[in-house]
Amino acid sequence: MVVDHERHRAIWAHDGYGRDVFGLFFQTLTPEQRASIRVVAGDGARWIDSCVHEWCPNAERAPDGFHIVSWTSGAPDNPRKQQKPLFCAIP
Repeated sequence: MVVDHERHRAIWAHDGYGRDVFGLFFQTLTPEQRASIRVVAGDGARWIDSCVHEWCPNAERAPDGFHIVSWTSGAPDNPRKQQKPLFCAIP
């Protein structure tokens, strides 16, 4: 799904996911429309970076708000989860 974050609306959707599906969206745009795109937000998938570079070389790539929150909301727990449990035997 492609969303216009300035207007708060979905502008394109297609079954599936990945570079090829995202490319279908860009194929619907004129070269001028692609050149006008300044920022593309999405999760951390590397295929998004390469697709944006191919179709919108002037655009910056940014993580989207949903994934920023989901990635950072668990951050305080990470050190705790990595600790080995401490067991004490009380005689």
